[in-house]
This record gives sequence, C-alpha cells and structure tokens, in this order.
Amino acid sequence: DIREVIQAYRAHLLAKIQAGDRGIIQELQRLKEISRRGDLTLLCWCKPGYPCHAHVVRDVLESPLMTRTLFLVDSFAHIYRAYYANPNLTNGAVFIYIRMLQSLVRTKNLTHLACVFDVDGGSRFRYALHPEYKAGRNERPEALTPQIPLAKEVCRFLGFNPVEFPGAEADDVLATLATRALKDGFDRVIIASPDKDLLQLVDEVAGVYV
Repeated sequence: DIREVIQAYRAHLLAKIQAGDRGIIQELQRLKEISRRGDLTLLCWCKPGYPCHAHVVRDVLESPLMTRTLFLVDSFAHIYRAYYANPNLTNGAVFIYIRMLQSLVRTKNLTHLACVFDVDGGSRFRYALHPEYKAGRNERPEALTPQIPLAKEVCRFLGFNPVEFPGAEADDVLATLATRALKDGFDRVIIASPDKDLLQLVDEVAGVYV
C-alpha cells in the first residue's frame, strides 16, 4: 500500500534528522534555501492524487525541525540578575547564569546560540555624544567583577560562543547580530533579555524572550 510506504519514508526521514545525520540535514537546508527564493520544484514517480515522497519532504521543510532560529543572550543583564539572586554564593552569578543557558538549550531545543557581553569602557560613540552618559549608574559590585571572565570561560567551554565588540555596548551588538542573521538566512531571531529598549527590534520574525 502506497500510504504505508510513504508513512515509512516519513518515519525514516524524521529519524535521520533527529539522529543528527549531517548529510540529510545539509541537503534539506539546501532545499530550504532554494525554497526561500521561490523556485523549488519537487518531482516524484508516485501516482498523481496519492501520498507522495515529495509531500513528506515539503512537510519537513515547513516544519519547526528545519526552522533556523538564532538565540541571542544579553549576558550582562542575566549575570546581574543571577548575582542579586544570591550575592552571598561564591561565583553564584556564573553558576546561575550557566544554569539558565543550559535550561534554554534544553527547553528550546536550540541549535544556534550566542552570548553577547558588554566590554569595559562602554559605547565610545555614546560617550562622545554625551560625556555624562550613564553617570548616575551604580558601580559594579566588587564581588561580581572577577566572575565576568569566568562566565566567558565557561561559555567557551560549553560552546555557547561569547561575543563582544570593543567600543560597543551589548545592545548595539545584539541589534546588529539580529539584523545580520535575518539577512543571512535565519528564519527567526530571539533575544533573551529583560531590557525593554530591545523591544524596538520585535517584528514578525524577531522577538524578545524575557
């Protein structure tokens, strides 16, 4: 029965994807990229009017399995949150921050994630425009300072890709990466941050996860 054959093909293809078969995934990503340009035609020898292998491929290409989502983490915002959650815990900010990242990867089934950090010195062009920029901001807690490089080191070890750019704030880097990612073929971009200033980036394909 052709229906049983197609169902078996669907199960086989999904099993390959879930097992991380790079050849299958790369080919499906190639087809997905062609489909974005609107010129993908799938042909099959199945009898017209019946279930077809091409239908299975189409369904997989349109499924969340093939949706490329970039998750960007506003690291300092979450590290500060983690620090004040338990300031008496040694390296508590790093511990809670990394647990948060691991939870994101596990619950959101992430494949592309980058952790964006501020660099000391802040935004050069903002200070050039307004020397008193952030003048009323409280100093970083002394116990938090040595945890920042440790957080970056753990991120690298776990493959969470710490990103920073001298002379630019994390907000600017997050916005730049989000915009570039959508131009480079990602289907969605999600920014993990409690910073409401980043809500201006939200549209049909870019969102903020608080």
